[in-house]
Amino acid sequence: MSQSLAEIYTTSDAFINPTYEDNFPTTNLESLACGTPVITYKTGGSPEAIDVSTGIVVEQGNIQGLVDAINVIKDNGKQYYSDACVNRAHKLYKKKNRYREYIDLYEELILEHRLSIP
Repeated sequence: MSQSLAEIYTTSDAFINPTYEDNFPTTNLESLACGTPVITYKTGGSPEAIDVSTGIVVEQGNIQGLVDAINVIKDNGKQYYSDACVNRAHKLYKKKNRYREYIDLYEELILEHRLSIP
């Protein structure tokens, strides 16, 4: 993520991503990492990136739902969500941790394969 993009996320009160088709939009993760709550449609992988402490999921196409979600975050204030956003991004989506999980998985599969060979 570029420095200027991080500044935009950080200074924003919320990130609104009314996506219709993203499998797992990294923009949601970038927003969380910057402490900014996400409002997104219940499509693709968007709902997986957030929970009730880090944003709001709205049914696809529900414009009034987006407006209502914006107002909820506005009323609560960004600070209400910020720590949870950063913590979620670091806990679940930290690159080094995910790499380690893949390496562990591959090593486990290789070991299982070796043990299954007569």
